Amino acid sequence: MTLYNCTDGMADVEIEADSPKEAAQEYVDGGDWGEEEHGTQWICVTVTPLDEEGNEIEEDEEFWTITLDPSEPKCVDDETEHNWQSPYGLLGGLKENPGVWGHGGGVIIREVCTRCGKYQIVDTWAQNPENGEQGLRSVCYEEADEESLDWISKLETE
Repeated sequence: MTLYNCTDGMADVEIEADSPKEAAQEYVDGGDWGEEEHGTQWICVTVTPLDEEGNEIEEDEEFWTITLDPSEPKCVDDETEHNWQSPYGLLGGLKENPGVWGHGGGVIIREVCTRCGKYQIVDTWAQNPENGEQGLRSVCYEEADEESLDWISKLETE
């Protein structure tokens, strides 16, 4: 195990880990990043090994970007899991691929839960606003709206 100094520019934390990537992940896992309303966050972590005296070995410094997805919102209650679906009539798109739109080198996939009406949006060509890196995967959730709730009530009567 090696001792590393990890920072995102806001806080420095010493972490003992088997690798710089593991240290960066532990740094993010141990932080309080708040619940990001807008979806996935990318935390850029600088990881610098420390020598026996606790001095940074700067020539071995590494930079890691750790993906932090938002927690999936609750469905109708704590016990119910979402049932994500892609109904063409509600989400649009192509009939053979409803709820999907091209986006850069990837796609945006929009799904709705048949139980609560909330939406899940996955972007397979997302961009990190901090450094402009593209081609990332992001997820975000949107609250149910009148259209999705009407769609659910029609499902229940079928």
